[in-house]
Amino acid sequence: MGGKQKSVYKAVSLIGVLIFLFFMTYSPHFDYSYRLHADEWARIAASERLNHEQATQIHSEPIQHTEMLFIRLVNVMSRFSDILHSYQYLAAVFAVLSGLALFALVLYSTRGFQHSFLYSLFAVLAFGSLKSNTNLLGLWFFTPLTMAIPFLFLYSLALIAAVREKKNWLFIIAVLLLFIIALIHPLTAMFAFLTTILYFAFLICSKDMKLDRNLGYIILPFLALALISLIFFDVPGTLRFFYFQYGWTDPQINYNIIMLFGVFPALLAVAGFYNAFRKRQWFFFSWAIVGLVLVTMFQVLKFTYFVPYTRAVYYLLIGLAVLCAFGLDYASDFMKKLMFRQQRKKSIIGEHSWKILAAIALIVLLNAYAGYSSFHKVDFKSFDGSLKNASLYRCLENEERFVREVERCVYEDHNKYLSFIAPDHEDFPVSFLGYELTGVDNSGLNNEIMDENIMPGDKVEILYKWKARKSMEKDYVVFVHFLDNDREMAFNNDHMPDRPASTWLPGETIIDRQVFTVPDSPDIPSGQYDMKIGLWIPETEEIVPMAGQGSDMRTFIGTISIGDEDIG
Repeated sequence: MGGKQKSVYKAVSLIGVLIFLFFMTYSPHFDYSYRLHADEWARIAASERLNHEQATQIHSEPIQHTEMLFIRLVNVMSRFSDILHSYQYLAAVFAVLSGLALFALVLYSTRGFQHSFLYSLFAVLAFGSLKSNTNLLGLWFFTPLTMAIPFLFLYSLALIAAVREKKNWLFIIAVLLLFIIALIHPLTAMFAFLTTILYFAFLICSKDMKLDRNLGYIILPFLALALISLIFFDVPGTLRFFYFQYGWTDPQINYNIIMLFGVFPALLAVAGFYNAFRKRQWFFFSWAIVGLVLVTMFQVLKFTYFVPYTRAVYYLLIGLAVLCAFGLDYASDFMKKLMFRQQRKKSIIGEHSWKILAAIALIVLLNAYAGYSSFHKVDFKSFDGSLKNASLYRCLENEERFVREVERCVYEDHNKYLSFIAPDHEDFPVSFLGYELTGVDNSGLNNEIMDENIMPGDKVEILYKWKARKSMEKDYVVFVHFLDNDREMAFNNDHMPDRPASTWLPGETIIDRQVFTVPDSPDIPSGQYDMKIGLWIPETEEIVPMAGQGSDMRTFIGTISIGDEDIG
């Protein structure tokens, strides 16, 4: 094969891998065009605050500063496109950019290796196999973490090249890239910072870099700028980044790294870890050590410094994906040694070395991608208490852009747990926008938003807010079910809306004002009751499809407290 044909073959192979990576990352959106994760909705809301200049209860203020570039990017996109629909492509686009940057990083790092190009493609495929869920995050979601990954790879490339080529201008580029990462996702910058410190330590101890005055001039500004980029924008927020205890995420999940990554990929990564040490690839060696130390520290001590556990797990997985390429190189070197030992005999390995190497790569990738699409997605509603004490707030006045969010109110130290409900699909005939508890008739204070608990026997006024998407020919009944801790219906507020549903016009917002009495019965103990809503015809049991419906065809809308129990 000629040089030109080989170049075409390589280009086609790289494009094919990147297309594969795009569609694998985009796959959760094949049947759903909106955001998948609460963090994605929170960032859109933060972006909209820049336009509307209004404070909301979505996040504390530092989010606009510590993730400035990410918020600005989303804000700019919202000006030129329908961000609710275009956002679905961003995760896949940045996965491709990350794959391209990783390819360049591994290709440069393995320069001089016999199969450098194939190792680079293999690293991209291993990277694409990393699992995603709402607790761990990952490539499926476009968040500051995933936006920072391509810059992390480019930073690694610039830093390694600067050390190898001994060119100060490459160090300057590395500093600028780290600065950009800090503006996108400070936790990623902190991980890169820790890896860099250990990387320089290995370089100096191995005498691959001399500790002289010039090195000091390069390193000190390099490290100082990384810290300044965090502290300058938010000192209290920066201080909070340094210590992460158990429960930083809700829920807190302990991961088995080997099962998460795959048994065969993990074995290949271990070989790659040894090979990186053997061939003095100190940056990737340092990356793995920092990740392992942070993950082990949390599993033993239940806290970490500098980087939280879930992020450390994902950074470690990225490092293992890169080490798989070095593991494949180790397998190639091992076969070469066997071939050398058998040079006087007919070498079976020599005749089939390519097939063996390809088989190893295929087995590893099949194991890595096993269960990729069905990997357990953490559903926060499935964890007790994660959506308890919920109150509904409108994100923005522009109801066409955002519907509602469900917020668990925990105000200590500005600690808030959020879960956003996605917009209703256009195919649904009606959307539920939210409700307001506007009166409790136990003290004569009607038509005011009440904060105290509802008592049995109280008359409660609730405003239900709907938006008609399509004309409805039937007069549906509104059902509102109040569920106890056993998920059984304790009482209900089924009613005909103020205006028959058949008169609702497409695009119209309907306010349904209802007053009902909370049963005063021993069967209604003090406690918290989940509210679920829907539209139906009792005679035929026909239920109108709505977004957010569970398997019981009811839509969760919030939680109220009845009796003396504090919902705090």
